[in-house]
Formats: sequence, C-alpha cells, structure tokens
Amino acid sequence: MATTTATTTATASETAEPANVESTTTTETTTTTETTTTTETETASEAGSTTTTTTTETTTETTTTTETEAVEKEEKVVVKEPEKLPPPIPIFDDSQALSFLVRVKRLDWVILQIGKRKEDGKEIDYVIPIHTSPTEMKDIYYKEDDEQGDRKEKGEFDVKWIEKTVTEHKAVEVYKENVYSKFLEKMPELLAKTGGWGCILVEYQDDKDKKWKRQPIVIAYAPDDLEKDARLLLKSTTIETVNKNNKAYEYECISVTKVEDMNLENVLKETILKEAK
Repeated sequence: MATTTATTTATASETAEPANVESTTTTETTTTTETTTTTETETASEAGSTTTTTTTETTTETTTTTETEAVEKEEKVVVKEPEKLPPPIPIFDDSQALSFLVRVKRLDWVILQIGKRKEDGKEIDYVIPIHTSPTEMKDIYYKEDDEQGDRKEKGEFDVKWIEKTVTEHKAVEVYKENVYSKFLEKMPELLAKTGGWGCILVEYQDDKDKKWKRQPIVIAYAPDDLEKDARLLLKSTTIETVNKNNKAYEYECISVTKVEDMNLENVLKETILKEAK
C-alpha cells in the first residue's frame, strides 16, 4: 500500500485601520488534504491478470484564528498648571459688621472692595465697605460724641446697631424695581476699575412651598478687562477671606465677570435654586 499526501494552504487576512481602540485581525486558513490509496489485488484467473483499484479521498479543513491586539495612538496631553494665587487680603471689622447687618435684615446691601486703612501710622490693604443701602454709611458709624452703650472703646469704624428692618416686598417685580435694579447700577459704577464684592439680601419665592423668602448672597465681581494680578488677588481674597467670612453668616456665594451675569434670575439659578435640585 502506497500513500501520497498533498497539502494546499490559502490565507485571507483582514486588518482594522489604526485607531485609538482595540483592533481585531482575523486569519482564515484552509487546508486541503488529498490522499490516494493504491490497492493491488491479484485475481486468480486463467491468464494470471492483475486488477488495480485506486481510491482518492479529499478532506478540506478550515481553521479560523482571531487575534485581538490594542493599537495605541499617541496623544499629546497638555497639563495646564493651576494659577498661582497671591496671599489674600484680610477683611476689616466694619466689613464683617455690615455684612452681618445685611444677614439680619437691617440693610439691603453693602458693597466691599480692597482699600487702605491706617494701623500704627501705616497704610495696610483690607477689604473695606464703600456703600450701603438703604441706610447710608455716614449714618452707620459712631461719631465722637455718640453714646456707645457697653462698648469699652471708641473706634473710628465702629458700626451702630440698626433697629429697623428693611422692607420685605413679597413680589418679584416690586423687589427688583425698588432694590435689585439699584444694586445692579451701583455694582459696576463702583467696582468697574477695581472689582469687589456685593453682599445683598435677595428676595425670592420658593418653588416648592411657594413661600416668600430672603437669603443673603455675596457676589464677587471681577470684570473681564481687569489686569491679571488684580484678578488673581480678587480670586484669592474671595476664596480665603470674603466667602469664608460670609459663610459664617449663612451667605450663598457666586463669582461673575460680566454685569449681565449679576441679573437676579442668574444669581438665583447659580445659588439657591441650584442647591435645591
């Protein structure tokens, strides 16, 4: 018996285009095996002849191999370094006192900025008040001949207690007309060149219980065209001084660079209403 084997291999490859994902390569291999078997049979005959029978069998096997490999695409990652903030400016006592008067509904607002105060003959930077409403600043500080009650010292910037609370309007449009629209005029008028902060008692109607409520909010305003150093100083002072101080008085805080972002709807959306969701 003689055996002959012939093998034929066909390969089809399909490769995915390079991408930043896993690619799959499929290889299909076809193997054909042909086997020929020759059998010689001697047949007894008178002539002594021989008969040969040939049988051919063909077997086809297909093997599919799938290989998955990750094709990595190089990407340049730019890491932006955080801004280096300067040391914050401390807040002066009267700024704290006036912010508290807003919190307890004795003032509609107080506007603050970075300014100079004398200490031991030196001028030092502080966060100081520059405007209040409805009571004017000149009527808030104690004067030389004012009685100060239990106060042991007469300070130049001691703030009086205001007995009368500010008006509660209980209507959005009335509040905007009498209070908030005037506040929006004063903020850029006083802070366009320096930036600063507005601490205001905001009135609004709660969407859930429909009750009329009031909430103190501090708006940090740093105009777009402000010099970089001044902007960074405002940012540092907002984070480390003003917001921390006013959080103790249950203020909400928002930072803006444009006057239009100070509109009442946006301020509520980014503070009170945002937290309510």
